[in-house]
Amino acid sequence: MEFALVVRMAGKAMAAKAWLLNRLFMSQVSNRKRIHKKVNNRRIIWNRQLEVSECLVLIRGRNASLHFVETS
Repeated sequence: MEFALVVRMAGKAMAAKAWLLNRLFMSQVSNRKRIHKKVNNRRIIWNRQLEVSECLVLIRGRNASLHFVETS
């Protein structure tokens, strides 16, 4: 039972990383189109940085709980 939980948590962490990388790639593609809107572009970049930092916290949290499951 614990092993199944560990596998499921690892799968969720991998899915979160894949989603994050996809968001980063898509933001780079769409940013090139919006380069002439400087003020709006800065706001978009700031929002994306917040999203990325939130995702990293989530991934770290999942990895921490995964580590906790492995050690307990």
